[in-house]
Amino acid sequence: MKWAIDSPVKSTVYYTLIDSGFDIEHFRVLNGKYNHKANSKSSGIYAQTRRNVHRIEKGISASFLKKRNVFAKEYIEETINGVEKLLDSKYIDTPFHKWSFDVLNSYFSLITLDDYFNNLKNKWDEIVKKHPLKNGENIVNYSPFQHNKLPVSNISFTELDTLFKRRHSVRWYNDDEVDVQLIKKAVGSALASPSACNRQPFEVLYITGKKLEELKPLKLGFEMFSDSIKAFIFIVGDLSSYIEERDKHLIYIDGSLFAMSLMLALEALGISSCPINYPDVTNIDNKVQDILNLEGYQKGVMLMSVGYASDNSPIPFSAKKGVNEIFKEIN
Repeated sequence: MKWAIDSPVKSTVYYTLIDSGFDIEHFRVLNGKYNHKANSKSSGIYAQTRRNVHRIEKGISASFLKKRNVFAKEYIEETINGVEKLLDSKYIDTPFHKWSFDVLNSYFSLITLDDYFNNLKNKWDEIVKKHPLKNGENIVNYSPFQHNKLPVSNISFTELDTLFKRRHSVRWYNDDEVDVQLIKKAVGSALASPSACNRQPFEVLYITGKKLEELKPLKLGFEMFSDSIKAFIFIVGDLSSYIEERDKHLIYIDGSLFAMSLMLALEALGISSCPINYPDVTNIDNKVQDILNLEGYQKGVMLMSVGYASDNSPIPFSAKKGVNEIFKEIN
């Protein structure tokens, strides 16, 4: 093994000829790359258009500080075409519809309109007429705004710290059923979590009943409390959101940011949870894919059990590292 750590090429040779540990990642990433462009049912065009709209709104935000007459010229036409295609296919829901409209309307009000941009604006105006927003959807503007317009928070640091320390992994639950509407409420709050270029490349599967029982026999580290589990939440990353290999880890970054917010939201609703390790083991990955009918470009990010804690549920203390152990100042 030592010979292979000298260079990326040698490491590739090692993992090609000796160790197959990265095979499943290669398979998922390549599936994502291919389906990004080739599969109209994948998240490719939606993710790319979301990214472009976000890039444009960052340009608009920068214009608050310094006027910019032209920006986003390299991808504005692709963005308009993407929004039109998504609206025509009825693939998207109201939040994206309104967000894209407000951002692009703001964009065309800022830039200098030469012949090229005039033609694009005329096309955009036709799209707006073809797909009007519903009555009442113009009350709040979804384009960039100033920091002082953010909602006021009355949560103190002490209260937030208490929530952090209150949340512990709970492994034993009572028999009370959790209302799925509460789960959706927590998911809705957690969707405010940051995401690279606002792509949010994941799905949230709420698993109960027969499918839950099919997953329980898998060796994922919850064997000792599996009988207590009444529901799983499974965060599934979508690698068709990306065309570049450099972005292959974003499903884990964005999915984990969402997962932590979700667990805190659940805790605030009185619902306990336990994030469960989801190892990159090929045979388990394939079994989960078959049970849940996942696509080749979908990859599990995190599995978590959820429910109402039993009164006598034991909680590991799990002492965390101290700040000085992990914090370094670099000047």
